[in-house]
Amino acid sequence: MRIKYVGSVYNVKRHLTNASTRFATFGILGFFGFTALSGKFRLNLPSSKRVMQALCGGGNMAGVAIPFVQDRFDNRIYINQYEDFGFPTPIYCGGKNCQARVTHVIGHKRRGKLVPSIFRLFQNIDHAKHCGFKAFGNYEIESKVGISDVESALFAGEMLFRINILNDSEMAKVKIKEDIFADSTPEDTVKREYKNRGKMPCYVKQCGDLVTLYLHGKMNPAKRELLEIKVNSNVTTWKDFFFGIGQYRYFQYKLAKENYANAAIDVKFKRKIFAGVIDEFEYLECKPKYYNGRKILPIIRVSKKLKLPYIDFDKQFLIYGRFRLRTSDEQRVSNDINAIEFMTSLVHLKQLGEIPSA
Repeated sequence: MRIKYVGSVYNVKRHLTNASTRFATFGILGFFGFTALSGKFRLNLPSSKRVMQALCGGGNMAGVAIPFVQDRFDNRIYINQYEDFGFPTPIYCGGKNCQARVTHVIGHKRRGKLVPSIFRLFQNIDHAKHCGFKAFGNYEIESKVGISDVESALFAGEMLFRINILNDSEMAKVKIKEDIFADSTPEDTVKREYKNRGKMPCYVKQCGDLVTLYLHGKMNPAKRELLEIKVNSNVTTWKDFFFGIGQYRYFQYKLAKENYANAAIDVKFKRKIFAGVIDEFEYLECKPKYYNGRKILPIIRVSKKLKLPYIDFDKQFLIYGRFRLRTSDEQRVSNDINAIEFMTSLVHLKQLGEIPSA
């Protein structure tokens, strides 16, 4: 059994492998006999082991993706509709005659790959016996353990940190995956068991943790030269990822050269521009840096679906995103037509973290 990728979505189907064909040819052998024969006949033992696991089944069923659920009013809700329904709870498996309790897992990034939002079972909860989304068989996934406690990782001397926060471009791709998954009900589901195969660098899952890393670098100049940030497959230094107001000019040069850059910017909001003034979006204008009489400043475009909490304009924030320079064809958000504006889109609050005052 293996997982096949179809349209960027996990579509689990059954396949006969060379190992399973040989297994059927030799008959049902004991595990140790099978291990011995695997060396003689050059079988792929890891694959053959998965075949044997696929025949066994059993265990905890948590972790199986479910395409749609029902709320307490019996509304059928697909994965790409959950946000539009207002994130209702409780929710239950949408399989026929199955009322297993389900939870929602928001779209995220894992090892640089985008994982769309899913519904999955509560821990220690199983589907009804004949539910179409009940897991069959077993698929072993080898994975490395990583922690998300930035303070502990810094204390332990770790120097490489992975960014698992989605920017606006990645969030759009996740939504496409969710739409595809909602339209493609799986033919079969597989119970996944994770096997530890080592340790991964610490991952950062929200901007509040980025603030910890940012302040650590500011307070420890010698150490920040060794700190590295990994976004997807790209590794960069601390000073080429974090930018305070004093580095706005350098960041402008970086964007002019690279067009786009994933970065965390230290900002202080100056004013909010309501939807309809510039275009259909809300904007946050930030405090500028003046260079030769010209303003250089960050502009934050707010997603239409994002409900911003109260923002204290006297506080500083760190915002993570995919930044670009606004072109001369775009209307200036600030009142200065000669201002140099670089912009990102705020699509969820994990991109925003408050910087504590000294």
